[in-house]
Amino acid sequence: MQNKLVNLANEAIAINTGLYTKSVANSVEAGQKFVQQVSEHTIDTLNVKDFDGLVSNQKGWAALAAEQTQEVAQSMINLGNEAYDAYALLWKKAFAPVVELTEAKVVKAKAA
Repeated sequence: MQNKLVNLANEAIAINTGLYTKSVANSVEAGQKFVQQVSEHTIDTLNVKDFDGLVSNQKGWAALAAEQTQEVAQSMINLGNEAYDAYALLWKKAFAPVVELTEAKVVKAKAA
């Protein structure tokens, strides 16, 4: 029973580690992409010459914000689904019946 508990704890730690690693990787990737997009968009902003250009530029900033929000939300949803699936499987393992194989013992009757 102790082995089962230790194994379940190890699996939970592995799940958490995997989710944390993916979360950090997603955050770094999203941050790098965001910085690149902001840099490019800032250059476009500096080249605005008239009101129509300004309006177009502002629409671009709004689209950038919407895109980033959507990507972050999708990333969070994917991580949440992965966590749910992993913990559901762990929960199922935790409450699965324990079957221990033991050798049959021969019992000899004593003469009275």
